[in-house]
Amino acid sequence: MPGLRRRARAAALDAELHRRGDQVRDTEAGRLTILSRLTIAFLLAAGTVVGATTYEEGATGYLLTTLEGRLVERIPLHYIGTYSDFFGPGYDLHLVQLEGPVAEHIGIANGMSGSPVYLGDELIGALSIRMGALPKDAIAGVTPIEAMRAASRSAAVPAPSSGDAQPIRTPVSATGLHPELREWAREQLESSGFVWTDAATTAGGTQDEEAANVLEPGSPIGIALVRGDWSFAATGTVTAIEDGRVLAFGHPFLGTGDVQFPMHTATIIHALADAAGSRMLARIGSEVGAIVDDRLVAVVGRMERKAEMIPMVVRVHPAGESSARETRLEVVDTPGLTPLLVGLSVSNSILNHVDREIAVTVRASGSIRLADHPDVPFELAAAGDGLVDPLISVSSAVQQTLGMLWNNPFDRPRVEGIDVDVDLVTELHRYFVETVHYDRQAVRPGDSVRVQ
Repeated sequence: MPGLRRRARAAALDAELHRRGDQVRDTEAGRLTILSRLTIAFLLAAGTVVGATTYEEGATGYLLTTLEGRLVERIPLHYIGTYSDFFGPGYDLHLVQLEGPVAEHIGIANGMSGSPVYLGDELIGALSIRMGALPKDAIAGVTPIEAMRAASRSAAVPAPSSGDAQPIRTPVSATGLHPELREWAREQLESSGFVWTDAATTAGGTQDEEAANVLEPGSPIGIALVRGDWSFAATGTVTAIEDGRVLAFGHPFLGTGDVQFPMHTATIIHALADAAGSRMLARIGSEVGAIVDDRLVAVVGRMERKAEMIPMVVRVHPAGESSARETRLEVVDTPGLTPLLVGLSVSNSILNHVDREIAVTVRASGSIRLADHPDVPFELAAAGDGLVDPLISVSSAVQQTLGMLWNNPFDRPRVEGIDVDVDLVTELHRYFVETVHYDRQAVRPGDSVRVQ
């Protein structure tokens, strides 16, 4: 019956749009042509529609955000209009223009995602979309609060974007990451829609700081991705807290649906003004709950919830040393990011303990411990005239092994832990294949071939 009702609604909408023709709506910010009748009918049949309130053009208000420390500030703005169906049928996007010195100097900064927007004293949604590549005015899209409150009904997909509208990017930063890996990590992460910063991510602070370090609308919120002997985290802004439910970002983080990410308070070190894209430099603070939903229109957290992470141990055995140098970490469990973070952790553990200039053979062995399945052992080796090339080869192989587990279309097993032992030999053990001979010239599928 639900499927029949959705199809009936879709058919009714298609008939209405056919009567009206393709609707075109003008706004101060530009011109939006609504999707074709067929596309809207198809999408409506597949999901739930959440409407949004519209407001009088020119209505004034403000947003709450944090530009330094934990001090939540008001930035004045006015309402421009509403894009219908920006995120899909029934998912609109409000447009506002920020005003005042912050808007002129900093503009729409990466890390402001989720900043609550008010018209009068009514919360209308979260700052979420940057308009234009190099805009002269601080115009931004606002995800309606109605959609965010119903986030669990929205799709688990990456944020939509176009040439003129892009999700405000999420700043990520690392503490304890070797300089040799920073550029490589930056390239990998920025290709996924993040923006790299060199601010510290380490949790901590004085007792007085921690006592004041709580989540509230407009305050920064941290998501820990790796923590332990090195740390890696992302930062956004809290939109609202309702009955222990934290709404933030106004767009997806990764868009992976049900998740378990540690949710932390955060402190803004500095709001860096930059013509190429201003951004927040931040460090995370206390763990206060868990991010449990990563959806089209919001990231949703739960206070006092504990996120399950994957424990990881990397033991490096340098040549000539009897004892291992150990790195202990926790890594988030999510398909799109965990293999990359594990590979990065292996590389970082090796580089932080040995001289990168030596000619070395790297041998790595270990296991991926699975729940309800046998452990997955692995054994790898690589050699090179310096350390960087072989360790990246080994780390990439570990990353690929995990990727195959996470991308298994039949059953993605739950990872309970990862153990890696790395032996470094300060001599090259390399072999080259010069020629290969087969025992026959023609083969058929399924035949065995002897190779010499």
